[in-house]
Amino acid sequence: MKKTIFKKVSVPVFLLLFSFILFGCKTELQTPLELNEYAEPTSHEEMMDFVREADRRSRQVTLEIIGESVEGREIPVLKISGDTYGTNPDKIQVMMFAMLHGNEHSGKEGTLKLIREFADGDLEHYLQDIDLMVLPLMNPDGAEQTQRRNAQDIDLNRDNLVLESPENQALRRLFVKHMPEVTVDVHEYFPYGSAWEEFGYRKDFDMQIGLVTNPNISSQIIEYQNDTFLPFMQEYIEERGYSFHNYLVGGIPNESVTRHSTVDINDGRQSMGILNTFSMIYEGKNGRDRYADNIEERANCQFTSMVGLLEFVMANKHDIRQMVEEGRNKLIESQQGEKVAIQTEFVKGDEPLQMPLKSVSTGNDTIIVVEEYYPYVEAVLEVEKPAGYLVPAEDEDLVNLLQMHNVTITGDFVPEDYNIFRYTNITGPGNIRVEQLEDLPLGVGYFFVPINQLHSNMLVLALEPESQIGLVNYSAFEHLKEEDDYPILRVYKR
Repeated sequence: MKKTIFKKVSVPVFLLLFSFILFGCKTELQTPLELNEYAEPTSHEEMMDFVREADRRSRQVTLEIIGESVEGREIPVLKISGDTYGTNPDKIQVMMFAMLHGNEHSGKEGTLKLIREFADGDLEHYLQDIDLMVLPLMNPDGAEQTQRRNAQDIDLNRDNLVLESPENQALRRLFVKHMPEVTVDVHEYFPYGSAWEEFGYRKDFDMQIGLVTNPNISSQIIEYQNDTFLPFMQEYIEERGYSFHNYLVGGIPNESVTRHSTVDINDGRQSMGILNTFSMIYEGKNGRDRYADNIEERANCQFTSMVGLLEFVMANKHDIRQMVEEGRNKLIESQQGEKVAIQTEFVKGDEPLQMPLKSVSTGNDTIIVVEEYYPYVEAVLEVEKPAGYLVPAEDEDLVNLLQMHNVTITGDFVPEDYNIFRYTNITGPGNIRVEQLEDLPLGVGYFFVPINQLHSNMLVLALEPESQIGLVNYSAFEHLKEEDDYPILRVYKR
């Protein structure tokens, strides 16, 4: 049963409630952006008033607070379901979260419009097959200042592995609680930089969608996203009047490498994708002022793309669920000896990219031939999975991090059943050696982290000292390479 919450409300929402009481009828819910006639993006206070009202008026929309930002602002999630969320095993779960970057407002505005449409019953048919979680604003402190980072000066889209921020800790708790099959991390890209202006052309895609790219993610998911999902979304978005492209990153064409984003598991997309989630990133086009410029069109494009995702998921629910279930089961059933790519590189394609750009001077569309196009990812260094790892029990930071990720750790370890190895000469990739130990080091207690669990590939990428995206690359875990002997041990069943 929902609890009634009495709290100070902003003027727009007060007027909406007053008109409802005065005229004795249900009015159409409007977002704060609509109420201020698109003059400026929604503030955190206005957003909270709006989501409370959506929760109050719709039995299908339930508001929960999953945590607080550094400065104490609430982080809401709206659970939208025709049943009690997560209780119908026939439904697929989808999670959308926006504004890990505080200067990318259209994601928030698009999700608020999506919430409004569900609260008013206009998108109710999707709830026959989908349970939906929507988080409109993950970085409220940054959003209040229209700055990319949070109040700790952390880029939240580079903190989904180490989890130093309370915002990402809250997001991770929600994710591991429900384990949604589909996630989308909603962003904007900025195409108006001075280098592009000098080049004379710039990207002008209303929406770019980035897919999972880490080669350790299920190949079935990667292929399905590229071959089936992306073409569907392109057609859906373009039919509704918006331009579209597969997400491209890189500087000026042919002056630097053009590719399809990172393989790192510290962002919102790959960190969930490495658990074989059907995960992606949306990159809408930012405004010139990163704030209110063209905010109505930007928000509508994000909303359209979100509805397109729901349309695809509803039509392909069984395929997606089967891929995710098989991929996750494969991780849980992992065995020692399976290979994981811990160092990768982007590889040049056989054909150049025909890249559509807009002329800065004329506004006309043109095609630039990009020879330095690197669309593929290949392994440079692979390691075989051990049976598990031993982590020092006294390393509270590491143990707490594993627990936040819901990694299985145990004190049950019988040394006689395993061969134990340690890494030495931790001075950099290529120099590290592995040697077998006769016994565990005296005076050191360990927790055992088995490899046959959902986080199997994530653990190898995070804990191997030669991993290019491992914990040793973060300041919070620099202590792991302070000694010649790496404190984490690799163990194999005899």
